[in-house]
Amino acid sequence: MAGFSNELRQDHETDLSTVYHPPQAHARIQGAHENARRPRRIAFAPRKGARASRRLKRAASPNSFSKASRLVGQNAFAPVFAYKCSVAGKFFQVYARPNLSTGSRLGISVNKRYAPRAVARNSCKRLAREMFRISRNELTGADFIVRARGAVLAASRAEARTEVLDLLRRAWQLCSGGVAAAQNR
Repeated sequence: MAGFSNELRQDHETDLSTVYHPPQAHARIQGAHENARRPRRIAFAPRKGARASRRLKRAASPNSFSKASRLVGQNAFAPVFAYKCSVAGKFFQVYARPNLSTGSRLGISVNKRYAPRAVARNSCKRLAREMFRISRNELTGADFIVRARGAVLAASRAEARTEVLDLLRRAWQLCSGGVAAAQNR
């Protein structure tokens, strides 16, 4: 029995050698069995000078939705809601307020109560941004908030697009008409 326990002890990890063996480079044998389709690596001199960036970011297009054209945060939304100039449709409600700049800004509010799934909320937001981008040149000098009143299904997406576009235009006319009347007084 004593010999049996000695055999086990020799195979135990505490009896392993502590000699360090440095890793060796992988030997690749080129020859008759090499893949002929694979291009051979030829040593090129490293490139000198600046290289063009490989970013996926495109240059700002006229239809972009930059940070300057967004209403962000409660402090930006509150004055638009307080102005009480709004129009409503089947899917959306649009609030508008004139601003002193020549550009227009957009805020989007989609409540979980009306669109419980994140996919539906994001779809409503994309639709509102897209329609705002299309009509931005017409809607100058106002801040808008598009608020969802219900989830937009795939079947009613085209109807929702025309509704948002129409509501944005109507809200802008209603809002700018109130400013013109106030200036005439």
